[in-house]
Amino acid sequence: MTFIGIRAVARPQRQMRMLTGHPKVPCSTLTACRCSSRITVTGEFAWPLDKLSALRLGRRLAVEVPATHSGRRAFVDITPGKVEPDAQAHGERWTHRSTARSFRVEHWEYDAELLDGFDYDIGAARLRSAAAVDESELLTVLREWRLEPHRFDYAWNTASPR
Repeated sequence: MTFIGIRAVARPQRQMRMLTGHPKVPCSTLTACRCSSRITVTGEFAWPLDKLSALRLGRRLAVEVPATHSGRRAFVDITPGKVEPDAQAHGERWTHRSTARSFRVEHWEYDAELLDGFDYDIGAARLRSAAAVDESELLTVLREWRLEPHRFDYAWNTASPR
């Protein structure tokens, strides 16, 4: 069994100590995902560290998902809500990090031919949306929508026009 960048050993006790620093975590509950040069090991559906930090800093994340028809492209994006200290931080030209943000999750579909231009919103359709009051509820929404957190990327790295 190979974890990304780490070779798992045959003895579970040593494997747990190597990955988590704790020998009592059962092997069957682990998942590993690579985030830049770091590996996050956890027992459940979880964010890569770099994407979790981006959300806490108020950065939007997006992922392309299958569209309902050919000639269309669809995206799901997560937009973190503003918190009160964001205004002060913006005025002082720094970014406030908060674990108390709410989130808006939206699934949009666009005409593929118009996506690269200024008129991308012609024919756009919001297929579904959800609000999450905190990070754990955000994971619940993603679980219901069958979207894994590691699939999301920074919005500027995707073709999402929003």
